[in-house]
Amino acid sequence: FRDLINQPEITNVEFKHSPLMYQEVRGILLEGTYHEKGVYKRFEYAVYGYRSHIWSLWASYADADTVGKKVVRRIVDSLEINYFVKTI
Repeated sequence: FRDLINQPEITNVEFKHSPLMYQEVRGILLEGTYHEKGVYKRFEYAVYGYRSHIWSLWASYADADTVGKKVVRRIVDSLEINYFVKTI
């Protein structure tokens, strides 16, 4: 997120945050707006953390894109996390 908002073509970043929970995995949802090369855009950025794992999803769409808005909302609402995956 920080890398994105620090790009020179990204301006006027504004967002709000709210808590997320998936079973026992806590997270945060950032919802906001920004301008990219003169185009007004909206975004949703979901981040979850559990023990040493972090999951994140970034999705954005042009403000006038009503289909994009519905698609992003459906994706964020359908997120599932399998935190029982074992790694070596």
